[in-house]
Amino acid sequence: MLDGCRKISYPPHCPSWRLTRETFYGYPGCGTCQGTGVQGRGRSVGGSSYPEYCRDCSERMSSHPVRKGCWDSTEQLMRDWQERFDQALNQMLGLPRRVSRKRRADAIEAMDQQVLAGLKGQYLAAYQQDRTEYTEHSRWADQWRAPTPEEQI
Repeated sequence: MLDGCRKISYPPHCPSWRLTRETFYGYPGCGTCQGTGVQGRGRSVGGSSYPEYCRDCSERMSSHPVRKGCWDSTEQLMRDWQERFDQALNQMLGLPRRVSRKRRADAIEAMDQQVLAGLKGQYLAAYQQDRTEYTEHSRWADQWRAPTPEEQI
C-alpha cells in the first residue's frame, strides 16, 4: 500500500464456514505483530477465541497524513450532503433552520412518505455521484506498490 502497510486476509474465526474473510493490516517490522496485523487472540463471552487487530499497526495506518486527509475529506463530503438534505427537508416542511427534534420528527411523520422517499433518493444519488468522483480522484492514496526488500518476508 501507500506506506508499506500490508493487507492480510484470514479465514473467518466464527463460524468457520462463513464465506467472508477477515482483513487485518500490518507493517513489516512491527514489534507487536511481526507484520501479521494480528496482535493476539481475545476471548468472547462464550469462550471462543478471535484474532485481535494490532493496535500499533492500526494507529500507524490511520495516522498517515495522506490517508487521514482522504478519510477526513470523505467524512466532510457526507456531512455537507446531510446538511443540504436537512435544509431542503426543513424548507419543504416549512420549518425554521433551527427546530427541535420532536417538532421535526412529528412533521416528518405527518408528511407524505413517497415525497420523503423521493427527496431522499434525489439527495442520496447526488451524494453518491460526488463520492464516486472524489474516490476516483483520491484512489491513489491506498494504491498498492511493490514492497521494498526490507518489507519482504
